[in-house]
Amino acid sequence: MDIVLGLDAAQRDDRIKGVVVRLGSANSPSPGRGDRRGAEALPQSGKFVIAHAQGFEAPGLGDYLTATAANEIWMQPKTPFGASGEGGGEVFLRGLFEKIQAEPQIAKRADYKSAADMYMEKNMSRQTASRSPN
Repeated sequence: MDIVLGLDAAQRDDRIKGVVVRLGSANSPSPGRGDRRGAEALPQSGKFVIAHAQGFEAPGLGDYLTATAANEIWMQPKTPFGASGEGGGEVFLRGLFEKIQAEPQIAKRADYKSAADMYMEKNMSRQTASRSPN
């Protein structure tokens, strides 16, 4: 909250021309959504924001997303970038059910409905694979 309030005060203070934000330390807590909003609002008031990072190794994308709100991001050429965020994947349980001799009883509404595939298939069906964003 101190950071958000400080950025808000900096918007109104004519003595402040801009701010430098240090990000990316795995030892410091990741900035929150309010930090990003504050960093976005500062340039709108005519002040610069420079994000400086020794690397992005903290879990989550908070540091990186805050840095993207800055006018510039300063990093050394071989700075590590290991941000982890949201991901997606498919889980298929048909093989497990065969091992425990269980038979799932699910009625599939239509070919394009893939909710039952998790229980009825061992891997992605053709219909599901053709709709996949990757």
